[in-house]
Amino acid sequence: MELSPFRILKEAIKAVPAVKYALRIAGVASVIAIVAGFKVDYRIAVFGTIIMIALMLLLLIFSNAASPKNKRSLRLPSLALTWSFLLLIIFSATLLATSFFFSWPQELAFYFPPKVEKTDVIISGRVTDEEGHPIIGAQINILNHNFNITSTEAGDFKEILKGVKMGEFVRFNVSHPDYKSLTIDRQIIALKEDINFTLLKR
Repeated sequence: MELSPFRILKEAIKAVPAVKYALRIAGVASVIAIVAGFKVDYRIAVFGTIIMIALMLLLLIFSNAASPKNKRSLRLPSLALTWSFLLLIIFSATLLATSFFFSWPQELAFYFPPKVEKTDVIISGRVTDEEGHPIIGAQINILNHNFNITSTEAGDFKEILKGVKMGEFVRFNVSHPDYKSLTIDRQIIALKEDINFTLLKR
């Protein structure tokens, strides 16, 4: 008689019925081997298995509720799950409608903010003193941006601010050895911003 591992296992099950659980252990081991073969993260495999089992349980309960020959043991869970999902859908749909039409309890834009693209903006203006005289050599820079320029003889300046978002607040810092430094926040709302600065004497 030719012996094979499967035949030996089959004969062993006949002799000792409890050995049949070895097949189930082998099935679990084979799943682990498949996961290792695909080089999938074991954490993903574990959580994915738990989610799959939960979805299979939901499918079983829903199919039992829809079946005319449903089992009595699953009737109560089927009713509870069906009503729970129905109330959840109604509640979610109500909040979604009120958020869309009345911005309550929260605006939808809060969860789905519009994508704002970065662009280049022309920054220009003049730096003067309290009497309106132009200030030569004032340093104008924007914090957190690569923007640094010096005012000309007429006190004016012009430079391109790169990579800024529309609606963004930028902080200007204007300094000169003979005047007090000035720090001011300005919101960028156009592709060209004209800003005038007035410095006070020390």
